[in-house]
This record gives sequence, C-alpha cells and structure tokens, in this order.
Amino acid sequence: MIGSVIDNLDSWFRSIPPLMLPVALALAGGVLVYLLSRISRTLCKLLALVVSLGVFVAGGSIISGAMDRSFTWEWLSLTKEISFSVNLVPTVLGMTVLVGAAIFATLITIYSFRAMAGSYWEGKFYAYLLWALGGACIVALAGNLLVLFIGWELVTLMLFLMVNQGAGDAKAGGAKAYGVLGFADACLLLALALLAAMDGGSANWSLTRGPVVVSAMGPAGYVVYVLIMTTMSL
Repeated sequence: MIGSVIDNLDSWFRSIPPLMLPVALALAGGVLVYLLSRISRTLCKLLALVVSLGVFVAGGSIISGAMDRSFTWEWLSLTKEISFSVNLVPTVLGMTVLVGAAIFATLITIYSFRAMAGSYWEGKFYAYLLWALGGACIVALAGNLLVLFIGWELVTLMLFLMVNQGAGDAKAGGAKAYGVLGFADACLLLALALLAAMDGGSANWSLTRGPVVVSAMGPAGYVVYVLIMTTMSL
C-alpha cells in the first residue's frame, strides 16, 4: 500500500510543469500542515522543514534545466484585449528571490522549533509560513503584473497572520503594517486597471516585453508610473 502511495505521488509530481513545482509544493504542503496542526505539532515541524528544502531543490532544478521554459494558462477571457492568465517565467533575479525565500523559510522553521514551542497555534504557524513561501515563489516567477499581485497578496496576508500570533504589541504592529501594505496593494490594483483600459488591454501587464517609454502611454502612463513607484516604495 505504501509503495502504491509513493508511486502515485511520484506520478503526480512528474505531471506538474517544472515552473509550477515549487509553488505547488509550498501551497500543498501548507494545506497538509494546516490539516495536521491540531493532531501532531512535531509532524507539522518536520513537514515544514521538508517542504522548504523541497522548494529549494525545485528552484535549483529550474536553474539547472528549465530557465528557457515558460508556463502560461489562460484562466478567463473577458474581451478580445482583456484576459486573466497565469504566466510564469524564470529570470535570474526571480530565481534568486525564489531560492533565497526557500532558504529563509528553512531558517525560520528551524528557529521556530524553539521559539514557537508550546504555542496554541504552533501548527498553523508553519502552514502560514509555507503559504507565504508559496506566495514568494509566485512573485519570483511572475510573468505579468496580475500574477505578481496575487502572489504578493498571499505573502502579505500570511505574514500578517504569522505576526499576529506574537505576544505583546505584535497584533497592533501587524495591523499597522497590513494597513500600509494594503494601501500599496490598492495602488498596484489601480495601476492594473489603468493598464487594462489602455490600448493593448491585459497585454500591458506583461513583465517580459522589455522597457516601456512612459510618455508613449500618454498622461495615464505617468499616473501608472507613480502608482507602481508608490507600491514599490511601501
């Protein structure tokens, strides 16, 4: 029976596109840890450590053999020019972020073995950590602004939930930080809407089309530029 389960898991992993593997590992691992959070805290710790290391290995495999690949899935098409699609593209900067996030998540997991010991929500902390790692992987591989926005929203929410488990003034600090980041997210969302309203529609969200001259986009281009710079500064 165990051999059958291992074979099924192996076939499932092989069916996942290479660029989706680190994301799938982190998100699925987070779900599993969440379900086990009130059953076995020790198992949650071990799973968090294994999944974080697994994401690191998956990132290394992309660097070694899949840097020339991309992944595109059109989720919803509203008009000829506006469609919502998942577009993942590996870049040197993005893979640095992905591998760095996996290392950081591994170190946080090890540190939390002692720091979170005995906490009521200890198991869920590791689920939030893995989901934050999954969001970081999405941001690192994002091929368009919509995917980046979704990944960053996931990271923001999970970090808020993690900070919210702290003692003392942690909840107040987390709420303030979440409010600031929420304003930054609103700026990026408005920029997405303005870009979609321009000629080219959702194609303007692409992060792989090279430099764009702001003045060529008209007055709205300067508004988009300010909104994105505001998002980055916060």
